[in-house]
Order: sequence, then C-alpha cells, then structure tokens
Amino acid sequence: MESDSRGEHAAGWGFQTTHWSVVAVAGDGALPGSRDAFGNLYQAYTKPLLAFLRARGGCGRLEPEDIVQGFFEALLAKNRLEGVDRHRGRFRNWLLTSLRHYLANERDKSNTLKRGGDTDHVSLQEEFEDGQPKHTPASDGPTPEQAYDREFALEFLRQVKACLREEFDMKGKRPLFERLEPFLIDRTEETSQKETAEALGMKPDAFHRAVHRMRLRHRTIFDRELRRLIGEEGDLEDEKLYLLNALAH
Repeated sequence: MESDSRGEHAAGWGFQTTHWSVVAVAGDGALPGSRDAFGNLYQAYTKPLLAFLRARGGCGRLEPEDIVQGFFEALLAKNRLEGVDRHRGRFRNWLLTSLRHYLANERDKSNTLKRGGDTDHVSLQEEFEDGQPKHTPASDGPTPEQAYDREFALEFLRQVKACLREEFDMKGKRPLFERLEPFLIDRTEETSQKETAEALGMKPDAFHRAVHRMRLRHRTIFDRELRRLIGEEGDLEDEKLYLLNALAH
C-alpha cells in the first residue's frame, strides 16, 4: 500500500497540515512562511471569487481581476485573517462574506469621494443603483453563489489531480499518467481503452489494473485533501455532498 505522504508538496494547495492551519499561519505575519501561506490562499480562491463576481455582474469600470486583487491586498494590509475563527463556519463562506463587505465599503468610499467632487475616481459606485447591482445575471444562469461554489469544487478537483500527477512524476511515470488520465473518472469506450493499452504495450488485464490502481489512489488523495481542507472536526461526507451539489450547477 502506498503511503499518503506522497504528493504533499504538489503545486496549488500544497497544504502539509490542515487548510485551517494554513489560514492561521497566513493570519500571523510574525510566523515564518506567513506570506507563502497567504499566497496559497490567494491562488486557491482567486478563481472562485472571480466566478462569483462575473456571475453577479456590474463591476463598473473595474475588472473582476482588479477587484479580487484589491480585496486580497486589503486582507493582507489590515491583517483580516488574524481573527478568523474556524469554529464559526467554513473559511470559503467567511471569505465570500468578506468580499461582499469589501464591495460595500468600496461603494461607500466612492460615494464619499463623489460628493467631495472627485469625479475622476475609478471605483465600484457605477455598478450600484439604489443599493442594488445595475446588472444582474441571466435568469437561466447560475446564481453568483452557485458560480462561486462550482468553481471552488472544480479548483479542488484540479488540485487533487495535481497531487496525483506529481506522484507519477516522482516515479518517472508522467507519460503513463497522461495516457491513463482520460480514464480517471470517465467511463471511456472499450475501444479507446484497447487502443491505449496497445500504445502502452500493455495487455488488457494489466491496463485495467493500472487504471484501477490510479482511481483508488485518486480517491485516497481526494479524501486526504478534503480532510485537510475541513480539519479533523469537519464532516467529510457532508463536504463531499457539498462538492457534488456544487458541480451539479
């Protein structure tokens, strides 16, 4: 049986302990590795936050990328992560709530500057009308919250696959991974499996065993990274259900 220690340093999440531990380190600027931990969080959550903003619409003259960058800069400058309490809910929910507060604060600052005659100030005010976004997502599209959850789930799956890919790399088997990857989740046609086995010079039984081992390892890494994400006190099955529902939108 393979040890779970492999894939510990894969790009992306790369969390050596629990996800909440990374949040704690990122929130304490005096700790070694604080900036790296903050960078990990930035990398992990940028795409979900961008998905939320794009589905929400109405970013005025600012690009969603600029808003997310400004948001993280504000978190870092004001040391907002220092007081995050892991017992008050999931970090992703706290982060999304913080982004909403950031948008509201930026709108208020914009209104103040406008009243002061600073007409050249580029801000978020233009996206609001009577306190509501001027642009709303299409009625048949996902809500901003659904877009956020879906992108979060996709990002998590990408990082799980990155851990698996790194394990193959460490064994010098990257070409094998690239050949087997299409069979990781999808039930590809038998003809494709036969052609791939022949290209690899493997007998059908050996090929099927290799695919089976890869799927088992992927499942192990998935559970390991999910446990790190939610911490030892989190409900693993509940989190799996959340990811499944998020991907359904």
